[in-house]
Amino acid sequence: MADLRTGKVRTLLIDGLEPPLPPRASPGDEVDRKAAVRVPAQQIASGESLNFEAALRIPKGYKLNRLAPLTYRLTAAAEQSLVAADQLGERRELELPSRNDRVLFSVPLAARTGKAELYVTISYGYCRDGEGGLCKLGTISWLVPIEVSAGAKGTVIKLGGEE
Repeated sequence: MADLRTGKVRTLLIDGLEPPLPPRASPGDEVDRKAAVRVPAQQIASGESLNFEAALRIPKGYKLNRLAPLTYRLTAAAEQSLVAADQLGERRELELPSRNDRVLFSVPLAARTGKAELYVTISYGYCRDGEGGLCKLGTISWLVPIEVSAGAKGTVIKLGGEE
């Protein structure tokens, strides 16, 4: 509440009024764990971040819709300390790829070594080639067991477009 004469501001308290509950995830925000493609365990060299390369499923005769948002979301399958909690659960925008069917992105690591099982979900739009083409939405989820260690050679987690 503001007092216009003195310019002082104070909080207006109303008895019995509680702040609203945080929004619950909508059904579209949940990972479809049964539909997720399980990829082989990935061993990645210790570093600052996890680097991902993901193949999008774009049917023949279609192209990536560069006007539609391209997003990813990570969720943990179980307790883990490899990726910071603030990097999980939230949709994040991706840069449009130079190639029509592959995206690259990085996620900062919270720990230099460790294991985690992560769900990686990418959502994108694609349209039929040509003018006035039909546009659709695509979503792909992968379940990725990851081990980060000093002795590993890999630097990129590759997520294929396989069913």
